[in-house]
Amino acid sequence: MKKLSTYLFLIFFTLQTSSWADDIRDFQIEGMSVGDSLLDYFSKEEINANIEKYYDSDKYTVIEFYSLPRFEVYSGVSFATKKLDKNFIIKQISGVKFIKNINDCYDEKNKIDKELSKIFSNTTREVENEKHEADETGKSTTRAIRYYFESDDVVTVICYDWSDDITEKFNWGDNLSVEITTKEFNNFLLYEASK
Repeated sequence: MKKLSTYLFLIFFTLQTSSWADDIRDFQIEGMSVGDSLLDYFSKEEINANIEKYYDSDKYTVIEFYSLPRFEVYSGVSFATKKLDKNFIIKQISGVKFIKNINDCYDEKNKIDKELSKIFSNTTREVENEKHEADETGKSTTRAIRYYFESDDVVTVICYDWSDDITEKFNWGDNLSVEITTKEFNNFLLYEASK
């Protein structure tokens, strides 16, 4: 069953992409992409009911949806839009798949990376293994592979391995995430999100 799940994950992700695309708007998560209006998929009431606060700066709004029947691949999908944007244009989208065994996450990440390396052959690929700054104990880690486009937009495949303390405190579970991020939102994360 695990192999079937991984296979389906790869099929759903790659069928939504073009092998020669060089613009992140060409890639989709659950049929949605950067540059789309979130209002094409959810009502304003649904959007407002699912806003989360993660950053010190309020320049962007994060909206998260979990366990929706329409999601075929991911456990949840999150979005970032500019706070005052009435059209809720997506600047970042992440698909999250919860994993019980972190080693299964690493295996799945590597399989996805192998596929993405073919699709993103004209990008700069970087591997990052770090301690997560949200955990002061240093026990929570991330293992990421990032694909940087000429536009400085980024596609990331990442495993989050949360410590027991963080899992208990925030109710966060280990997960695999595929993230499509504009240069604009990535710069916000690097320079403005935390004060």
